[in-house]
Amino acid sequence: MRIHVGLRMSDQEKRMTSQAVAQKMGIPEAIERFWGVHKYSPTVRELSVIVGKSVGWTHAALLRLQSNGAVTWTPGMQRTLRVVR
Repeated sequence: MRIHVGLRMSDQEKRMTSQAVAQKMGIPEAIERFWGVHKYSPTVRELSVIVGKSVGWTHAALLRLQSNGAVTWTPGMQRTLRVVR
């Protein structure tokens, strides 16, 4: 009998999985809906409440989305988060 212990995903597989989760949680859609109502971008904290995840998880998801070109923002400036379509 063979037992597989510790099956590990590569870093790329983890990033792809995290990207899929971020998209599934609707982060880009949540940003667009917030913008449509308020006419300005949500903060990371506001976005984390909307998607029901922690601030840290939301920030990490935003960084992944930014690295894939799905969202952008101006560093050091508040409420500049934008969805790239």
